[in-house]
Amino acid sequence: MVKSANPGMYSSKVQVRYHREVLDYILEDIQPISCVKKPGFNKLLNFFDPRVTIPSDHKIHEMLSKSYNYTYQELQDLIKKEAGSIALTADCWSSRSRHPYIGATASWCDSNFDIKEILLSIEQFDHPHTSEKVKTKMEKYFRNCNLESKFITITCDNGSNIVGAIDAISGATKILCVAHILQLAVKKCLKSCLKFIVHVNALIHFFSSLTKQSLTKQIQRLKKV
Repeated sequence: MVKSANPGMYSSKVQVRYHREVLDYILEDIQPISCVKKPGFNKLLNFFDPRVTIPSDHKIHEMLSKSYNYTYQELQDLIKKEAGSIALTADCWSSRSRHPYIGATASWCDSNFDIKEILLSIEQFDHPHTSEKVKTKMEKYFRNCNLESKFITITCDNGSNIVGAIDAISGATKILCVAHILQLAVKKCLKSCLKFIVHVNALIHFFSSLTKQSLTKQIQRLKKV
């Protein structure tokens, strides 16, 4: 092992290996990059090996950027080699912090009929989310990964902007998400039950707020009724 200039700590070469493991943990478990600043995470790594320096969030961003640039060409080569036809999904949404995003994935079967799925892109998508803006983004993803002649379907929800965008893309066959359709149908059916739900919630709140003695009296009154 290469000795470190700082006694008691690993060399920079060894630190890089540990930093890559931290990056792999963040990616595989879909953790926020800010986790490297959490006291509990730092305490855990320090317990396992105090000679390891914790990478900063800035360092993780830098490593992610380098990894993306390295793997992007590999991704294009994989699509060119394995994917004869590709099914895509596309969606627009807002995070809990109200930041708008747009994303797309691609799926295909290789020669062994194993399903492969990749994330084409997730990026912040400023308002307004017009069909034309969504269409422009989708076409950019297709061009960047050379998918124009490969994709056969695009699955999306029932949002008018994304439906309009896919309808306007030449050669695209739209498939509406069944889960989203069911959600809309159930939501519409439940509208007729809203008044009943309000009354039941009020009843639950009434009984849950009673003391044990008051509750007994109310039950006796209901039995008489």
